[in-house]
Amino acid sequence: MLSKKKAIAAGQLVLIIVTIVSFLLIFVTVSKLVEKADSKDAELLCHNSIALRISSAVSALGTEIKTVPNLCKTIDKKIDGDREEIKAQVAYMMSRCWWMFNEGRAEQILEDTSPLTISRDIFNLAKTGNDCFLCYGVIIDESDISGGDISIREMTNYMRETNYPSIKNSKYLDYIQSFAGSGKIAVLDKIKPQNTYGIVFMSRNDADAGWWGEGDNVIPTSSEAGSLEAIKAKREFYGSEERDVSIIAFDNIKDISASGCAVRDFAGE
Repeated sequence: MLSKKKAIAAGQLVLIIVTIVSFLLIFVTVSKLVEKADSKDAELLCHNSIALRISSAVSALGTEIKTVPNLCKTIDKKIDGDREEIKAQVAYMMSRCWWMFNEGRAEQILEDTSPLTISRDIFNLAKTGNDCFLCYGVIIDESDISGGDISIREMTNYMRETNYPSIKNSKYLDYIQSFAGSGKIAVLDKIKPQNTYGIVFMSRNDADAGWWGEGDNVIPTSSEAGSLEAIKAKREFYGSEERDVSIIAFDNIKDISASGCAVRDFAGE
């Protein structure tokens, strides 16, 4: 019986070694391709790699190892236009980010598959950092927005009330909340001209987390950016590393970086 257990353990160890070697080969092969991809190709490559990552995971020594790396990179966008055009572009990018990460169908899809992380999982060492990825860096390339800044409430209401173009009779918020997996949105800052923002995917990582967010918007829309209530809510939001639902967040780039969400590419620097 003991020798049989040793044989099983040895077989799993071989699987782990093969997985690590496969990861390195895949990563080296595709990293240069990812760096050269334009925005449309980068979105498609990210989406396909996440889908394959979910379907190809293997179990070894009680740990699920994802054999396919995230082939996603942050896409920089400059957006301009009038008030409605800016809101439309932000909403589309939030929905596109949700699509790229497989519409919330699985949890823990942002776990790194590097050899270091695989080893950490095998030996039950604590992970570090938050499960999130910066899909887009967004520059508002306008010197002025007619009517003033676009408030948190206004942008959230746009997501709630505007049709998502790819699905008939569905609003942007409907698509993220319930089309495939369950998701939420978080509009965390007002939109100002000549400012830089980010659109972030935050992965579901604990189905039993009982996360504190309620309703269809994570941060209360009654609290505008800069108020004490909004600052407290944002800190609580970013400080909660266990989530029972995936989230698409829009925020200024400084707060995203300060939150512990790595503002970098998985596929590059």
